[in-house]
Amino acid sequence: MHPLVFRRSLPLLLVGMLIASVGSAAACGNGKLILEDKFETLDPSWHFSQQDKRRTNGPDGLTYRLEPGDAIALLNQSGSYQNYEVCAVFITSIPANLGGFVNVRFWSVDEDHYYWGNVFPGRGVYLITRKQNGKTIFPATGAASFIAKGANATNEVSVSVNGNKGTFSVNGQKLTDFTGQPPEGGSLFGFIMFADKENPGPSDFTLKSIQLREIGTAQPQ
Repeated sequence: MHPLVFRRSLPLLLVGMLIASVGSAAACGNGKLILEDKFETLDPSWHFSQQDKRRTNGPDGLTYRLEPGDAIALLNQSGSYQNYEVCAVFITSIPANLGGFVNVRFWSVDEDHYYWGNVFPGRGVYLITRKQNGKTIFPATGAASFIAKGANATNEVSVSVNGNKGTFSVNGQKLTDFTGQPPEGGSLFGFIMFADKENPGPSDFTLKSIQLREIGTAQPQ
Protein backbone atom coordinates (compact mmCIF):
# COMPACT_ATOMS: atom_id res chain seq x y z
CA MET A 1 0.00 0.00 0.00
CA HIS A 2 2.46 2.62 -1.03
CA PRO A 3 1.74 4.75 -4.12
CA LEU A 4 2.36 8.42 -4.84
CA VAL A 5 0.73 11.25 -6.59
CA PHE A 6 1.22 14.16 -8.75
CA ARG A 7 -1.84 16.06 -9.86
CA ARG A 8 -2.79 18.84 -12.17
CA SER A 9 -5.58 19.80 -14.54
CA LEU A 10 -4.83 18.23 -17.93
CA PRO A 11 -5.75 19.36 -21.44
CA LEU A 12 -7.07 17.33 -24.36
CA LEU A 13 -6.08 13.71 -25.10
CA LEU A 14 -4.87 10.70 -22.89
CA VAL A 15 -5.90 6.46 -20.12
CA GLY A 16 -6.49 3.35 -17.38
CA MET A 17 -5.78 -0.23 -15.21
CA LEU A 18 -6.76 -3.41 -12.99
CA ILE A 19 -7.62 -5.67 -9.91
CA ALA A 20 -9.71 -5.37 -6.80
CA SER A 21 -8.13 -8.05 -4.68
CA VAL A 22 -5.09 -10.27 -4.52
CA GLY A 23 -7.35 -13.27 -4.97
CA SER A 24 -8.59 -12.01 -8.35
CA ALA A 25 -5.08 -11.29 -9.62
CA ALA A 26 -5.27 -13.61 -12.64
CA ALA A 27 -6.15 -10.79 -15.04
CA CYS A 28 -3.34 -8.73 -13.56
CA GLY A 29 -0.63 -11.31 -14.05
CA ASN A 30 1.15 -13.74 -11.79
CA GLY A 31 4.08 -11.64 -10.63
CA LYS A 32 4.86 -10.95 -7.00
CA LEU A 33 2.72 -8.16 -5.57
CA ILE A 34 4.98 -5.22 -4.72
CA LEU A 35 2.44 -2.50 -3.94
CA GLU A 36 -1.33 -2.25 -3.69
CA ASP A 37 -3.62 0.63 -2.80
CA LYS A 38 -7.41 0.37 -2.44
CA PHE A 39 -7.62 3.97 -1.20
CA GLU A 40 -9.52 3.21 1.98
CA THR A 41 -7.18 5.81 3.46
CA LEU A 42 -5.05 8.38 1.64
CA ASP A 43 -1.45 7.19 1.42
CA PRO A 44 0.86 10.24 1.71
CA SER A 45 3.16 8.80 -0.96
CA TRP A 46 0.59 10.00 -3.53
CA HIS A 47 1.03 13.57 -2.29
CA PHE A 48 -2.71 14.18 -2.36
CA SER A 49 -3.87 17.76 -2.14
CA GLN A 50 -5.13 18.29 1.39
CA GLN A 51 -8.09 20.34 0.24
CA ASP A 52 -9.82 18.88 -2.81
CA LYS A 53 -13.61 18.99 -2.72
CA ARG A 54 -13.77 16.82 -5.84
CA ARG A 55 -12.38 13.80 -3.97
CA THR A 56 -13.93 11.09 -1.80
CA ASN A 57 -12.38 7.81 -0.69
CA GLY A 58 -13.11 4.77 1.47
CA PRO A 59 -14.09 1.10 1.06
CA ASP A 60 -15.38 1.78 -2.46
CA GLY A 61 -12.07 3.23 -3.65
CA LEU A 62 -10.98 6.69 -4.79
CA THR A 63 -13.60 8.85 -6.54
CA TYR A 64 -13.23 12.24 -8.21
CA ARG A 65 -16.21 14.27 -9.38
CA LEU A 66 -14.76 16.09 -12.37
CA GLU A 67 -16.18 19.02 -14.32
CA PRO A 68 -15.96 18.92 -18.14
CA GLY A 69 -12.32 19.30 -19.22
CA ASP A 70 -10.95 18.58 -15.74
CA ALA A 71 -8.53 15.79 -14.77
CA ILE A 72 -6.71 14.19 -11.89
CA ALA A 73 -3.14 13.07 -12.65
CA LEU A 74 -1.14 11.24 -9.98
CA LEU A 75 2.34 9.72 -9.92
CA ASN A 76 3.56 7.19 -7.39
CA GLN A 77 6.94 8.12 -5.97
CA SER A 78 7.39 5.45 -3.33
CA GLY A 79 10.16 4.00 -5.49
CA SER A 80 11.61 3.70 -8.97
CA TYR A 81 11.04 0.36 -10.70
CA GLN A 82 12.17 -1.71 -13.66
CA ASN A 83 10.33 -4.63 -15.30
CA TYR A 84 6.88 -4.49 -13.74
CA GLU A 85 3.14 -4.67 -14.32
CA VAL A 86 0.95 -1.79 -13.20
CA CYS A 87 -2.75 -2.44 -13.19
CA ALA A 88 -5.90 -0.75 -11.93
CA VAL A 89 -9.66 -1.12 -11.76
CA PHE A 90 -11.67 1.89 -12.94
CA ILE A 91 -15.43 2.54 -12.82
CA THR A 92 -16.82 5.19 -15.19
CA SER A 93 -20.13 6.35 -16.66
CA ILE A 94 -18.95 8.10 -19.82
CA PRO A 95 -21.65 8.73 -22.45
CA ALA A 96 -21.32 6.92 -25.78
CA ASN A 97 -18.91 8.47 -28.29
CA LEU A 98 -17.49 10.99 -25.83
CA GLY A 99 -13.77 11.10 -25.15
CA GLY A 100 -13.27 10.94 -21.40
CA PHE A 101 -10.59 8.44 -20.45
CA VAL A 102 -8.77 6.59 -17.70
CA ASN A 103 -5.20 5.37 -17.84
CA VAL A 104 -2.17 3.92 -16.18
CA ARG A 105 1.11 5.79 -16.35
CA PHE A 106 4.40 3.95 -16.71
CA TRP A 107 8.03 4.62 -17.70
CA SER A 108 7.48 7.95 -15.95
CA VAL A 109 10.21 10.31 -14.79
CA ASP A 110 8.23 13.49 -14.12
CA GLU A 111 5.30 15.47 -15.54
CA ASP A 112 7.17 16.11 -18.79
CA HIS A 113 8.48 12.61 -19.52
CA TYR A 114 6.15 9.61 -19.28
CA TYR A 115 3.98 7.06 -21.10
CA TRP A 116 0.26 6.28 -20.67
CA GLY A 117 -1.92 3.30 -21.48
CA ASN A 118 -5.26 4.99 -22.20
CA VAL A 119 -8.78 3.57 -22.37
CA PHE A 120 -11.75 5.58 -23.68
CA PRO A 121 -14.83 3.73 -22.35
CA GLY A 122 -17.31 5.92 -24.24
CA ARG A 123 -15.66 5.13 -27.56
CA GLY A 124 -14.34 1.62 -26.94
CA VAL A 125 -10.84 2.58 -28.07
CA TYR A 126 -7.35 2.54 -26.57
CA LEU A 127 -4.18 4.55 -27.03
CA ILE A 128 -0.54 4.25 -26.00
CA THR A 129 0.75 7.79 -25.54
CA ARG A 130 4.21 9.18 -24.91
CA LYS A 131 5.04 12.65 -23.66
CA GLN A 132 8.62 13.84 -24.10
CA ASN A 133 10.04 17.36 -23.92
CA GLY A 134 6.65 18.97 -24.42
CA LYS A 135 5.72 16.77 -27.38
CA THR A 136 3.08 14.02 -27.45
CA ILE A 137 3.26 11.00 -29.75
CA PHE A 138 1.09 7.88 -30.11
CA PRO A 139 2.98 4.59 -30.54
CA ALA A 140 -0.19 2.45 -30.74
CA THR A 141 -3.95 2.87 -31.05
CA GLY A 142 -6.99 0.76 -31.85
CA ALA A 143 -10.47 -0.38 -30.83
CA ALA A 144 -11.65 -3.37 -28.77
CA SER A 145 -15.13 -4.80 -28.22
CA PHE A 146 -14.21 -6.01 -24.71
CA ILE A 147 -13.70 -2.48 -23.34
CA ALA A 148 -16.69 -2.01 -21.02
CA LYS A 149 -19.04 0.86 -21.90
CA GLY A 150 -22.04 2.62 -20.41
CA ALA A 151 -23.13 3.43 -16.87
CA ASN A 152 -20.89 2.12 -14.08
CA ALA A 153 -18.60 0.41 -16.58
CA THR A 154 -15.74 -1.44 -14.88
CA ASN A 155 -12.45 -1.79 -16.76
CA GLU A 156 -9.30 -3.53 -15.54
CA VAL A 157 -6.40 -1.75 -17.25
CA SER A 158 -2.90 -3.21 -17.25
CA VAL A 159 0.52 -2.39 -18.70
CA SER A 160 3.44 -4.82 -18.35
CA VAL A 161 6.95 -3.59 -19.20
CA ASN A 162 10.11 -5.68 -19.49
CA GLY A 163 13.21 -4.02 -20.88
CA ASN A 164 12.06 -1.84 -23.79
CA LYS A 165 9.01 -4.00 -24.54
CA GLY A 166 5.52 -3.65 -23.18
CA THR A 167 2.06 -5.26 -23.32
CA PHE A 168 -1.20 -3.35 -22.87
CA SER A 169 -4.28 -5.30 -21.72
CA VAL A 170 -7.85 -4.53 -20.68
CA ASN A 171 -10.12 -6.90 -18.77
CA GLY A 172 -7.55 -9.69 -19.01
CA GLN A 173 -7.27 -9.52 -22.81
CA LYS A 174 -4.26 -8.21 -24.69
CA LEU A 175 -4.78 -5.09 -26.77
CA THR A 176 -1.27 -4.70 -28.19
CA ASP A 177 2.45 -5.22 -27.74
CA PHE A 178 4.71 -2.22 -28.15
CA THR A 179 8.29 -1.02 -27.76
CA GLY A 180 9.55 2.21 -26.18
CA GLN A 181 12.39 3.91 -24.35
CA PRO A 182 12.27 3.25 -20.61
CA PRO A 183 14.22 5.72 -18.50
CA GLU A 184 17.58 4.58 -17.16
CA GLY A 185 17.58 3.45 -13.56
CA GLY A 186 13.87 2.70 -13.31
CA SER A 187 10.63 4.67 -13.45
CA LEU A 188 7.56 5.81 -11.55
CA PHE A 189 3.97 4.73 -12.19
CA GLY A 190 0.58 6.35 -11.72
CA PHE A 191 -2.77 7.11 -13.35
CA ILE A 192 -4.93 9.81 -14.92
CA MET A 193 -8.72 10.25 -15.03
CA PHE A 194 -10.05 12.85 -17.49
CA ALA A 195 -13.54 14.23 -18.19
CA ASP A 196 -14.11 15.23 -21.81
CA LYS A 197 -15.00 18.88 -22.39
CA GLU A 198 -18.21 17.75 -24.11
CA ASN A 199 -19.13 15.38 -21.29
CA PRO A 200 -22.25 16.59 -19.45
CA GLY A 201 -20.82 17.12 -16.01
CA PRO A 202 -19.85 16.80 -13.39
CA SER A 203 -18.87 13.14 -13.87
CA ASP A 204 -17.70 10.58 -11.29
CA PHE A 205 -14.51 8.62 -11.96
CA THR A 206 -13.59 5.87 -9.49
CA LEU A 207 -10.30 4.04 -9.09
CA LYS A 208 -11.12 0.90 -7.09
CA SER A 209 -7.54 -0.26 -6.70
CA ILE A 210 -4.08 -0.05 -8.19
CA GLN A 211 -1.29 -2.62 -8.04
CA LEU A 212 2.36 -2.93 -8.98
CA ARG A 213 3.58 -6.48 -9.67
CA GLU A 214 7.04 -7.85 -10.27
CA ILE A 215 8.11 -9.08 -13.69
CA GLY A 216 11.61 -10.51 -13.75
CA THR A 217 13.59 -8.34 -11.33
CA ALA A 218 11.28 -5.40 -10.59
CA GLN A 219 13.16 -3.98 -7.64
CA PRO A 220 13.06 -0.39 -6.37
CA GLN A 221 16.17 1.57 -7.35
